[in-house]
Amino acid sequence: MRPAIRRSRRRRPPPPAPADPGRTGVAPSAFSALENPERLLKDIACISGSFSTNLLQFGTPEQVRDEAKKLLDICAPGGGFIFMTGSGLSHVKKENVVAMFETVREYGKY
Repeated sequence: MRPAIRRSRRRRPPPPAPADPGRTGVAPSAFSALENPERLLKDIACISGSFSTNLLQFGTPEQVRDEAKKLLDICAPGGGFIFMTGSGLSHVKKENVVAMFETVREYGKY
């Protein structure tokens, strides 16, 4: 006996349009591999996040500073970058969070 496959004929409504249809946000996981993501997105989107919480949990403050600066150097030129972690900050080293915030305060200015 073959299993029955049912498909709904009901269509889902389209997602709501953004408040400003000319801009949107993108949270890529692979932007660290790109040299100039702002060239691809130009003035249509901002880039957000992707700082590793694993590094905050298991790395050293120096490794955190280096990675935060690298992410800012890649994604922040030209504006439109929102620095954030990939998930919450539970179970991370306090000294690593302090190093991350200090680095963002120092290098994350436009």
